Amino acid sequence: MYDQYCFPYRPLRGHLSPIVPIRIFYNGARMATHAYADSGAFYSVFLPFVAHHPGIEMTRGERKQITVGNGGIITVYLHHVGFRLGDEHFTATIGFSSELGIGFNLLGRFSIFDRLMFCFNDHEDILYVSCIGGTGDG
Repeated sequence: MYDQYCFPYRPLRGHLSPIVPIRIFYNGARMATHAYADSGAFYSVFLPFVAHHPGIEMTRGERKQITVGNGGIITVYLHHVGFRLGDEHFTATIGFSSELGIGFNLLGRFSIFDRLMFCFNDHEDILYVSCIGGTGDG
């Protein structure tokens, strides 16, 4: 049996969208925020303020150049952090970038979608998230 969470879509720029509440943990500090669940994004990319609060030095992460939806390239700094969605808590690799020009956080596939299963129900405007199993490593 899977643990399952239901997140009603939330308004974002005039459209209901799959936005989920998450927590980031780093060196004993935590940051609560929201992210747009984006199955088309490889990396999760968060805005700099999400790194700042728990004391993550954004530019000390692994530097990557990634291509975004409009074909542009942005610099992202990858960090290993504690990640929590619902009651599921595990270590994830997420990126931070001051060049993400959309104004909100993206939850991408790398190190997240292999731990959690996402079902986008656009008909009912609900995102279902299930634990795949064995995620409790932190």
